[in-house]
Amino acid sequence: MKITSSSEHVLIEDEQIGLGAVAPGEFSIPFKVMVVEPCDTFAADLHIIWGELGSSKPSEDLLEVRVLAQRADIDWRRYKYINPYAEAPAQGGRFIGRREQVHTLVSRILQTPMEPTYIDGQKRVGKTSLAQTAADEAMRNDPFRKLHKLYILWGNIAAEDSRTTIKNLGSEVERFILGALPDSGGFEPGVYDGTLAPLVKLSQNVHGLDQERRFVIILDEFDDIAQDLYLQGNLAETFFANIRALTATPNICLLLVGGENMPYVMDRQGQKLNRFSRVNLTYFSRAAEWEDFERLVRQPSEGVLEWHLDAISEVFNYSSGNPYFAKAVCKEVMTRAVSERDADITAEEVRAAINARISTFESNQFAHLWQDGIYSPMEEREVVALKRRRTLAAIARCLRAGEEPTLESIWSQRGATQLTKAELGSLLGDMVARDVLSEMGGVYDLKLPIFRLWLMGVGLSRVANDRLGEELASIDQQLEDDAQVLPEEIVSLTSGWPPYRGTLVGPERVRAWLSQRQTNREQRLLFTLLKAVRVVSVEENLQRLRTAGQVLREQLGVPTRKKLTDRREDVVVTYVDGEGKSGQRYASDFAEENKIARTAILPPLLVREGFSRIQPKGCRAP
Repeated sequence: MKITSSSEHVLIEDEQIGLGAVAPGEFSIPFKVMVVEPCDTFAADLHIIWGELGSSKPSEDLLEVRVLAQRADIDWRRYKYINPYAEAPAQGGRFIGRREQVHTLVSRILQTPMEPTYIDGQKRVGKTSLAQTAADEAMRNDPFRKLHKLYILWGNIAAEDSRTTIKNLGSEVERFILGALPDSGGFEPGVYDGTLAPLVKLSQNVHGLDQERRFVIILDEFDDIAQDLYLQGNLAETFFANIRALTATPNICLLLVGGENMPYVMDRQGQKLNRFSRVNLTYFSRAAEWEDFERLVRQPSEGVLEWHLDAISEVFNYSSGNPYFAKAVCKEVMTRAVSERDADITAEEVRAAINARISTFESNQFAHLWQDGIYSPMEEREVVALKRRRTLAAIARCLRAGEEPTLESIWSQRGATQLTKAELGSLLGDMVARDVLSEMGGVYDLKLPIFRLWLMGVGLSRVANDRLGEELASIDQQLEDDAQVLPEEIVSLTSGWPPYRGTLVGPERVRAWLSQRQTNREQRLLFTLLKAVRVVSVEENLQRLRTAGQVLREQLGVPTRKKLTDRREDVVVTYVDGEGKSGQRYASDFAEENKIARTAILPPLLVREGFSRIQPKGCRAP
């Protein structure tokens, strides 16, 4: 393969490269180019010559290629410490997508009477951002410009004593309402001793003074409220009766935001909350929300990174459309792009970023997958969460061992846990219903691919050791878990490897090679051997084959070819292993590099016959 360019702006270091035998499919051709003078683009001609087994006539093709430079005006230093992909809840213009849900909430806020809503779904899908963005949009579209927003994170008002919590909530909302009024001097402060009733009276009085002034109040993480505020009891009855009364006032709209425990909280006081409509938020849909997801990836780094479609698709594949984990991947891509001054993002850069990022995730970033959606009293939730962790640990061991996670195989990998098979089946069904797992034909899998990677890597020891360390069947099981070859180890090993026969040998191929052995300890031994291997470039291999041919010619006194285009037919080349093995490929490369006819390459069984055809008089066949 030869590349030439008439451009005066670049200098190609190795114009000719031999790839040797190349497997069918896509392959890479690395060329080293020195930029002598800055340029936007340069043209080059790529001359490819190749042969096929069974044919002595080479084929060739000439391709014209144009290499484009990335933008030269990117201020990379600006982004060294500032990453546009913030994992915190997005607000204002930084919130992307969910247009249908935003429109629904804005309509409920602006209509008369205002309609209260509760928003639920898995953690880290954008519920807080949705509520904040809808409230902001409603304020911009309020015809009277008298709509005011209050955001309260439940943890900011929560206290050990629930009566104190109610007092804090009432005082906070009162300050907000009075602060929005031109003149609040005529109102006496309310007494919120186990009740929010003074807020109802305040709301009615404010409405009597100004019927155009309205308030939207967001209570975030509402499902974190203490049990005595929603289970049966005088305080809970009073609290939710007050909430119902507030939603009946014409100038207050409540938006309650919570995770998967939200339906449990709402059901406990269902009669009092029947005014509330529900908005359930899930992951982005590839079919219905692909354009929004594209904007989620592209927009924060617009003008800096050039995202190819295959890169965006790869982000979606690993995150399943979860906005939090999609932004986490994009953040790592951005960090690596700034470090390498590479603005062109393909699927390869996304995979490299994921392999680098996966081991840095902490358990708390995935904890909602086993902690949320437990519709039990508080004292029972930890027990259920523990059983879920045990189940996930068993699934991870199945995946590590290369087994399909069926009920039977998960049961066999449960370790020393005392789960019954009936309990395990129930737990699996529950996690399928919550979209943590998927199930097809009795085979279970983790629905979030990035969680799957984490759990199979560093996550198993963190999930299991959290409570299961003392329950492991033996030290042997602990050693097996600890022997797992981690993704960052493979990334570190392969990062300096050159392409082999036009193909980059990346972490995925190494992991597939390690998987030929079932146990982690056997894979660790293979990996130890692999670390001692020196990867030789194709060009270095071909140079050695040319040197070997030169040594043989000198030792045997082989006559020189009459023409440079001649192919030697006075020699037989063979190999010691079977056809299709590496020996045959090296024999083919040896013949090519030393200008030997391809018809001279013979399998071992035909060597005697081939030698008989070309032997001079007086020579004996081997």
